[in-house]
Parts: sequence; C-alpha cells; structure tokens
Amino acid sequence: MPGPALQDEALVRGWRGATPRRGLAVVALLATLGLAGWLRFSGLNWDADQHLHPDERFLTMVLTAERWPQSIGEYFDEARSPLNPRNVGFPYFAYGTLPTTLVKGAAVALGMTDYNPVVLVGRAASALADLGSILLLFAAARRLYRDTRVALLAALFLATAVLPIQHAHFFVVDTFAVLFVTAAIWALAGVQEGRRGGWMAAGVFFGLALACKASVFTFALVFGGVAFCDFTRSDTSDRSARSRGVRLAETTLYLTAAAVAAFVAFRIAAPDTFAGPGPFGLAPSGRWWSNVLQTRQLVGGDLDIPPSVQWADRTPL
Repeated sequence: MPGPALQDEALVRGWRGATPRRGLAVVALLATLGLAGWLRFSGLNWDADQHLHPDERFLTMVLTAERWPQSIGEYFDEARSPLNPRNVGFPYFAYGTLPTTLVKGAAVALGMTDYNPVVLVGRAASALADLGSILLLFAAARRLYRDTRVALLAALFLATAVLPIQHAHFFVVDTFAVLFVTAAIWALAGVQEGRRGGWMAAGVFFGLALACKASVFTFALVFGGVAFCDFTRSDTSDRSARSRGVRLAETTLYLTAAAVAAFVAFRIAAPDTFAGPGPFGLAPSGRWWSNVLQTRQLVGGDLDIPPSVQWADRTPL
C-alpha cells in the first residue's frame, strides 16, 4: 500500500488531471463574465438622474468642474492642473485622482461631460473595472492553484457577490482600487512561478491602486510575505547553488525594484499629491497633506461630520 504522502500526491495529480478542456473552460469563463456584465450593467441609471449616492454626487460635481489639461506640464503642475479638484473649487478631496482622471478622459472622448451624462460614464467605467477584477482573479487563481476549476469557481464567486455588484452601479473609487490590487495579486502569483518580472509589474499595479485610494497602502505587507516565501522556498538545488546571502540580496533587490516601480506609477497617476511643478518635483503637496491630516481627524472623531453621527454613543472598538 502506498504511504499517505504518495496517496495525497496521486490525489492532487488526479484533481489537476481532471481539469476541464481548454475550450470548455473558455466557454465557462465567458459565461461567467457575461453573467457578471449583465448584473453590473443592468440599470446603470438606477436613480433616474437624481444623484442619490452622496459620494458619487461629490465626484460627479468634481468631474463637471474639471477640464482636460492643455499639456503634460500642466498635468504635473499641482498648482495649475485643471484635473486637480483643489484647483476647481473643491479644497478638500479625500480620494485618489486616478479614477476621476480616467473617467474625465473617457467623458471628453464621448462628449458626455455634463452633470447628468458624466455619472453614467463613471458608472460604466466602474462596472468595467469590476469585470476586469473578475478576469484577473481567474488568472491569479489559475497561477496559484494550477487548476482551471478553482479559477472558474473564484471568478463565479466574485461575479455573483452582492457588494461588488452594488459598487459597480456607483461611480466610486473602490472598484478601480480593487482592479489594480487584484492585478498586483496576479503579478505576485507570477513571482511564485519564478517570473521575476512580476515584481516590477506588481509594483506598478500597487502604485496605481494607491492613486485610487491611499488606504490600500497596507497591501505592501503582501509584498513582504511573498518575498519571505520566495526566499525560504524549499528548492534544494537553489540552496546548494547559491548562498543564503546571495539569495537575500536578490530578494532585497526585487523588493526595491517593486517599490521604485510603485513610486513612479503613483507619481504619474496622482500628480496632485506632489508639489511639482514638473514630474521631478517630488516634495509632497501642502494642500494634499492638509487633506490627509483633516481626513485623519474626521476618522478619529476629532471633527464632527454627518456620516460620523452613526458612531455616536457606541461601544469603542
């Protein structure tokens, strides 16, 4: 009788060997994306131009006031850029500007920049971003588990989850941030397969996610976890060929490359966070930093705003 380890190995081989044929898997994936698209694009104008979502309404007001910059120099000039909300009448802006920039560009191209139609552009972009997250989750799961069935199941779960469907009907920054975080997970899954270029790609995607919502900065811990796993992987041939010090230096180099890639992507995608005026002006913007401190006060309860009333007289956690 084979031992438990051999039995488990045979079971895994049987599981992977039962993976659906490629054609069937493609059909299943397309069906999942079709279902997801129907759930996300149905009823985009759900409020009949009443703008009932407060955060979405704020972003719509910002988009209506913004203009497309006349040059690259104007884009990177924090004090003059017409894509900087603080330059068009909104001194407090707590979100990343990459989603508003992308949607503004699409609205200009489509000629839908007025108050009512631009929100539909934003909602459609949000739905597309969520579809991209589903596709990237499928690709990441397939890399991690090497089983198409697991990847299809993961995609189906995300396609039918209630909260992503709800967010896809709103023009909010969350769907864009999730898209780039999922892309970073996909790239890091490639690192686990030995694809060293995945470090740079993951860094770029992480920088773009930060340009959507700065609170995703904790995802940097995932980079550390992947680096640790990469360094301690049980590959005896690799251990015999190279010393621990060499492998540590390589891992540090890859992490540094990812950090540099993330910073460059963030600098390009979120120019309002830097004083500029050119792309090499890397000092933090005073107005952006003031918004960060104000947001911290709002979250901490030092400043009172209507959405925080729900937390009054609650047990502190």
